Amino acid sequence: MEGEIDVDGQNVCILDDIISTGGTIVRAIEHLKSCGAKKVIVEATHGVFAGEKIAEKILNNSCSKLFIINAIVSKENTDKVEILKLPKNL
Repeated sequence: MEGEIDVDGQNVCILDDIISTGGTIVRAIEHLKSCGAKKVIVEATHGVFAGEKIAEKILNNSCSKLFIINAIVSKENTDKVEILKLPKNL
């Protein structure tokens, strides 16, 4: 991650289409926090979570809340992961 982003003192929300291992999101959170972001929230359409404790890995890196959509069944179970439910007739 490169470049300065004017987020000093701001709350930031990262929207991502897929989180697989969490590496890119963790690096993005670290970069935003180093640029002064106050709070970082992450939302992903597809929480693939290909590995052990991916949500925990993200949340342990200064992510305040993690939202995923139930398009893929997730085993993540923590009060800081909120699964947003899609209507069945979509």
